[in-house]
Amino acid sequence: MEALEEDEEDYMLQEYLTSIAIIGRRDIGSSLELLNNIFISKMANLQSNLEKNISEMDDLWDDIEWILDIAGFVLADVAEGESRMIPDEVRFKNKY
Repeated sequence: MEALEEDEEDYMLQEYLTSIAIIGRRDIGSSLELLNNIFISKMANLQSNLEKNISEMDDLWDDIEWILDIAGFVLADVAEGESRMIPDEVRFKNKY
């Protein structure tokens, strides 16, 4: 029963991230620039927290994980049983 719930949660997360990716690909240049800027900001925050030896960084780690997940879905299509493919919106960004 728990495995079924986990599978459903994984499916819903994948659908959510796929929807975000579709929106992000509408203006791929701006989307990647935004993701990059957010990632740089979070990494600076991480560096600051590491220097202060703050041990409670769960929210920051979650933010970084989300940024990387979203970037992965924007840059590649999900494919069952095969390698992810780079979407045309990314490969031919100057043509759209």
